Amino acid sequence: MSVLGPLALHHAGIETKLASPKQRAIFAALLLSSGRKLSTGKLVEALWGDDPPRTASETVRTHVYLLRKALKTTGISLLRTPDRAYALSVDDDVVDLEEFRQCVARAQAERVSGHPKKAASLYDAGLRLWRGEPLAGIPGPFADSRRRSLAESRLAAHSALLRCRMALGAHQEVAADLFELTAENPLDEGLRELLMTCLYRSNRQADALAVFRETRELLREQLGVEPSPGLCLTQQRILDRDETLLWPEENEAAPSAEGPATRPARTGFSPPQPAQLPKAPVVTGRVGTISRLVGAVREGVAVLVLEGMPGVGKTTLALHCAHRLAPGFPDGQLFLDLGGPGSSGPPMSVMEALKRLLISVGVPAAALPAEADERASLFRSLLAGRRYLVLLENARDTEQIRMLLPGAASSVVLVTSRVRATGLVVTHNVRRIMLAEFTSAEARAFLAERLAGRGRPAVRPVLDAIADHCGRLPLALAVVAAQAGDGTERPLAAVARGLDDTHGSLDAFRIGRDAATDLRGAFAGSYEALSGRAAQLFRLFAGFRGIEVTLADVAGRLGMSFVRTDAVVQELKEASLLAEGTPGRYRMHPLLCDYAAELAGRERRSPRDRGRSTGRAERCR
Repeated sequence: MSVLGPLALHHAGIETKLASPKQRAIFAALLLSSGRKLSTGKLVEALWGDDPPRTASETVRTHVYLLRKALKTTGISLLRTPDRAYALSVDDDVVDLEEFRQCVARAQAERVSGHPKKAASLYDAGLRLWRGEPLAGIPGPFADSRRRSLAESRLAAHSALLRCRMALGAHQEVAADLFELTAENPLDEGLRELLMTCLYRSNRQADALAVFRETRELLREQLGVEPSPGLCLTQQRILDRDETLLWPEENEAAPSAEGPATRPARTGFSPPQPAQLPKAPVVTGRVGTISRLVGAVREGVAVLVLEGMPGVGKTTLALHCAHRLAPGFPDGQLFLDLGGPGSSGPPMSVMEALKRLLISVGVPAAALPAEADERASLFRSLLAGRRYLVLLENARDTEQIRMLLPGAASSVVLVTSRVRATGLVVTHNVRRIMLAEFTSAEARAFLAERLAGRGRPAVRPVLDAIADHCGRLPLALAVVAAQAGDGTERPLAAVARGLDDTHGSLDAFRIGRDAATDLRGAFAGSYEALSGRAAQLFRLFAGFRGIEVTLADVAGRLGMSFVRTDAVVQELKEASLLAEGTPGRYRMHPLLCDYAAELAGRERRSPRDRGRSTGRAERCR
């Protein structure tokens, strides 16, 4: 089965043709969705985007029926799930895209191990699978998006192949290929930097510098920007007749018996292979969310933001998925805590974040650019054509995230944030995944795994009672489970009664002075970042515990207009402190309401504290 060119289906040597373009589009969407089921609505979106015709759903159902008939002789099943969605039953190893990915992964492993000749052979085998433009002739926004993503993957593999050939000394042949590639991708500075290096190694210094001048004029004319720091550094090394530029960089291939036996010390960047992910945590439940996140990465999504309220388990889930995905990113895994709301330290500046990321990928501290945009450009240049997994923990806002994103889709970024990244969906086409509290079944399984046994039977009603007291919030459940399992071996019914006795207080959800297990402290980090009006509304929700309210309810209690009230409500939503269950109706998590009640009580008791709290919130606005 082929998607690396015009769509083609072969079974037992016989080709099955899908006559209708829309049938091909539906088949491609299902095939490239990593086994996920797609609803009729999702297929409508794949074919027409945001502007479907009135009869779109009926048209999709008709084409699905005809597609199912066409696939009967191919060994491929088009299944309809109980919730009226569709999925393909097909083995990955019969799809040329999966074969290409396996070739690239094996090539990257050989490249990292210092075997450029073997790596080049594998890259070449993968690239030979391509038969032209991927998904050629298939209409719709989904196909357009995947075409761009697949083209980037092909270019990254071609670039890596040329680096391996350069490591083997084939500079003149590589230069000819690079001239052709740069003509097809004139604004790709990574390719032009590679071409300059290749020409310099071919004793064509004047031609290499001419490439730099041409690139600078092109960037100024078309984008109004200067060349990237990486390109400028290569130009300066050529002007300085830097001999180390004549030898393969470690990002082309590590030293091996296939390359030179010795080489002089270098002054250029020497990318390490970072493995910075903290220890993989134990995850209970979240099966559907994990499948969505891992599936999105495998289908080519380059940036995913995991959002949710404090204590909902974003970090645990992100780390679990990052460790699961790590083998597919042989160039390394980067981890950075950005110090957003709830962190123990101050927020990390973009300059400091870029400094740490650049040093992690081999840039000497003395070579760091002085400006944030220059550091961001250098970071994008160094990650281009390489496969890194970057986990950015606890982002403060979308602007902080935006500056830390690689430019190429070869690397993947996972972000956790309490602040919603809606703006990045517009500017960078990121995938947002909202994380809610556990379902009843997940909370019960979580508690049973940690509390049952050793003479304490897992009685379902008791587990449900404990889970309800914890609002099914993972951090609260984990704290209670840790306290109940500290060696006292209290019966689970006693654990539930203890929570019932402290109902309305967050004292039960902390372990000593450990900030990482203090639910009140986790909530405080988000509250203290609110504006004065939003902080006032947050405290007001103490009276709305367990119920949904409308904008009219809130406006009446605040004594403000609908417009101003809506702006304040949206601020709480953006901070993941308020959920909109159904359109126009809002709900706050019960434990957040308990925290709001504590704050409201404190406000009533101490007018001086009220002024100080409001002032702090205003300063954070």
